[in-house]
Amino acid sequence: MHLHRRQFILAPHPINTLPGWVGIVISEFIYLYHCPELPVTLVKDTNGQNWFILGSPIQSDAKRPDTKIDIETSVNPYTVQDLYSTWAGRWILIGGGKLHMDSSGLLGCFYCRKQNAKEESELWVSSSAAMITEVLKLDDKPAYPIHHGVGIDWYPPPGTSRNSIIKLLPSQILDLNGGALIHRRLIPEISPILSYEDILDRLKSYLVTTLRRAASTRNRIWLPLTAGYDSRLLLAAAKLAGISVHTYTLIHLRMSESDRILPPKLAKAAGFSHSMFYGKVYRKDIEAIYDKHTCGMCVGQDRNYISREYFNWSQKGDLILRGGCFEIGRCYYWHKFPGSGIITTVPEVDNILGGFREGTNPSLVIALSKWIDMVRQKPPQDIDWRDRFYLEQRLSGWLSSVEQSLDLINADTFHTANSQYYFALVLRVPEEKRRVSQHHIDLIAQMAPELMKFPFNPEATILHKVLRKVKIAGNYLQSRIRQ
Repeated sequence: MHLHRRQFILAPHPINTLPGWVGIVISEFIYLYHCPELPVTLVKDTNGQNWFILGSPIQSDAKRPDTKIDIETSVNPYTVQDLYSTWAGRWILIGGGKLHMDSSGLLGCFYCRKQNAKEESELWVSSSAAMITEVLKLDDKPAYPIHHGVGIDWYPPPGTSRNSIIKLLPSQILDLNGGALIHRRLIPEISPILSYEDILDRLKSYLVTTLRRAASTRNRIWLPLTAGYDSRLLLAAAKLAGISVHTYTLIHLRMSESDRILPPKLAKAAGFSHSMFYGKVYRKDIEAIYDKHTCGMCVGQDRNYISREYFNWSQKGDLILRGGCFEIGRCYYWHKFPGSGIITTVPEVDNILGGFREGTNPSLVIALSKWIDMVRQKPPQDIDWRDRFYLEQRLSGWLSSVEQSLDLINADTFHTANSQYYFALVLRVPEEKRRVSQHHIDLIAQMAPELMKFPFNPEATILHKVLRKVKIAGNYLQSRIRQ
């Protein structure tokens, strides 16, 4: 585990970076430096222009080639946004002096303008706010503290934990020749006459194609299982795709009884192995690396997992299928902000703070106000503001920081649902079905009906809750003795 693992920085002139980092000259005023563990692929389009793919996007459209060939052969007939609308996973695309992020910015982009010795404004860009802070020797203090599970427990983009650093939004493209922001659509247009059955068919093809192509690039595929909908949907898709996955559950004291009991049964029903992993003694030195790596922007459960070495079993070349992004199809924030039908008008900042029972923290108000102003400048045409909040705040703000923190482990992570095309499809599911995850249930029933005999997130009794804590504590102590 080492600081700035799998990160990159774009500098306006040559710089000294960490030992072993790779340097690439993109243009006269754009120099790319990256950790050797971050995949970077150079591709030339039919016009001879250079494109750099950072990360490992997966093409989800079965009728189209992989992302590298896509650029080599298809740039002319498509606009670049059309080109990558079906790409899944975490990635950055740089070409033509522009920087494009994946669909929800899970491979995040931070930027900062700083004056040089000639008092000229220079643009610095990185996947890591900590990297910018270190290279530029910024002395910014954290804007304000955040706490896991309390109110808005992330720094709302475009705000960050440092006042001088800005985060790029999924609805923006960054012009690297000056730092101008270009509007980007959040979802592509799809046929307005798709039936519910048509949507399910396309989602099924999407999941199977994406998982097959992702599995072909890796040594081992891991799938964390819970009693919920998302991991079971991925399990069913993996079963239908015919790929080999190793399922697992991370055991901790706060987990539900169903999350501990159901995963082994689900894995067995699907014909896959299952493992349970326990953490070790909390290590303050790892916690310090974690906090510095994320610039203090990630305070959730994964901070505990990594600090207790829950992922020590993972190896380089492994891929962990993550269940993030699926909630955009399930009206995630609609219960906080009630209302039926598509509501495109974003409310005032006080209404959003009230939905999270937040006080009037001045820095938080400023960050959210900036996002609201940007949304109002380019209002969505057919996406509810609550879904956009989930995409640009929960995913690009919260989940992106979590994924950056997981760059510290040996395995790579992959979000199957992180693509504009997937978002467009699930946002077309009728509201009454979205709210109860009916499209997930129907997809699982079609792809792996044997998994439907198990309940989703069953409620535990008080007795089971008490016994669960006793059992897990006993298993944890036994694991510590074995270690």
